Amino acid sequence: MSLPAVNRSPFSYIVLAALLIFVSTNAYPADASDKSLIEAISTVIGGNFSLDHLGPDQFHEVKKLVEDNAIRADKLLGDKVLNSERLNLSSLYISSLLRLTWDKDPQGALQNARLYESMLNEQLKEADQWPNMEGHLKGMGMDEGNRIRRLAERRKDVKQIIAKIVAR
Repeated sequence: MSLPAVNRSPFSYIVLAALLIFVSTNAYPADASDKSLIEAISTVIGGNFSLDHLGPDQFHEVKKLVEDNAIRADKLLGDKVLNSERLNLSSLYISSLLRLTWDKDPQGALQNARLYESMLNEQLKEADQWPNMEGHLKGMGMDEGNRIRRLAERRKDVKQIIAKIVAR
């Protein structure tokens, strides 16, 4: 199964390439199903995963592929994406993938969510020390301020995901 072409950001191509390299150099053979799953993961975490962006057929195809392969998707996410040293967390939508995998792989999703949260905490360590984050952000450049806001938003989101998985 091959997914239709999607307009991807340059960063999503980096994520896709990293996932393909990982699969090709590890114990998992990079067969057609792996490549389809990697493309689906890249679509979900790369910010292109919405009904409006993909259209109903492709959206549901990507969603089903990830949900049906939740354990494998979580393994790929944890092994390669979340363990990458040059990861731009403010540009990825890791929580979108976790929402698709937590029903069928709660342990893997929880492990990835906790790792993701710790990475976000590390990137927000300095900002967490500011007494007035919004006031401090206004004095920064727009790009850096928006990056920190996105990181804080993603951390809030992953904390909610962790709470939901643990409460099950």
